[in-house]
Amino acid sequence: MKPSAILLWGLSTLSSTGHAVKTVGQIFNVDLTTSANGGCAQNPGEQVLNQEVMDCYTLAQAGVDLLNSFNSGDDAAKRLVDSLFRMGKTPTSDAREKAMILATYTSVSNLLSNGPSGTPARLFCGSGWLSRVRNNQVLTIQSPALDINGNPIKTINGQPATLQDVYKKQWKNWINGGLVPYWAEVYNAYVMDNAFRSPLDTYCSQPSVRAATQAQTSPPSITLCLRAFSTPKKTLSPPPSIKTATVSVINTGRSLSSITRLQVLLERLAPLTLYHELFHLVLTPAASPDTTYDVAAMIDANANPQFYSALLATNPETYVAASYAWWLFQQTGAEFFTGYASSP
Repeated sequence: MKPSAILLWGLSTLSSTGHAVKTVGQIFNVDLTTSANGGCAQNPGEQVLNQEVMDCYTLAQAGVDLLNSFNSGDDAAKRLVDSLFRMGKTPTSDAREKAMILATYTSVSNLLSNGPSGTPARLFCGSGWLSRVRNNQVLTIQSPALDINGNPIKTINGQPATLQDVYKKQWKNWINGGLVPYWAEVYNAYVMDNAFRSPLDTYCSQPSVRAATQAQTSPPSITLCLRAFSTPKKTLSPPPSIKTATVSVINTGRSLSSITRLQVLLERLAPLTLYHELFHLVLTPAASPDTTYDVAAMIDANANPQFYSALLATNPETYVAASYAWWLFQQTGAEFFTGYASSP
């Protein structure tokens, strides 16, 4: 039986900014009635997801404010944007990338406050909505191609077609890259992904994976792996203490183990996983490669010259880091343009 994927509509909730934010069921097509097959009923549950949506909206608004402050000549905003997005190369590229960054933050903010303008993306909790097995057979590109009813698809010569016969043009790059087909019953469609150790594994089976966004299907989907909700800090709030140093001390390169690092704060906050995936969603996965998750790599142009500004303007984690750093500055007065908490 096809698993249900119920679009639930409910009352809007207020973010910490006081703005009405849509609930998770108003933003996504999400099944909140079961925890099976990618449903989100108990792991993590509707209340947790609604809180994450509110926190994501707060951060997206901080990103909008960061760019508006930058455009207004605010020194702290300029330091942060210049550092994480590597602005200052040429006026033409700066103007283009500033416009893109502001538009992207605005798109995420609008999605969360207004809901989708068209068909909502799906949201899954866990990757149980995908299966490498269909009709008791492990899928490969040489597997028989079946229609949505499970009936064999025939070639023009009337012979049983393989998946490669049917999808060889559409899947060419994925096949060449060694990807394999999975069946997504909720879409009645195949999705290409990496082959994992066991045919029963999907991407959430991998210990390092917290989430994924795909646009092979229509509508696209975000999958949050259950480990994304095990991060120590569950909701957006200022850290209990931030230890700062002056920029001159930070720049000496001496031991800074006691100084608060932006990277550490990012890795501890659970809502940032969904927030990161929202940038993949609005930019599209193909146009938003995960260039780097490392704040130090974003900042250090000498050690990482390959991360030029136009590339960082398509990197979801740069958006996450910059808006979170700006929100922290608004809450605590500490700046993070060096990657460490700095004070005057």
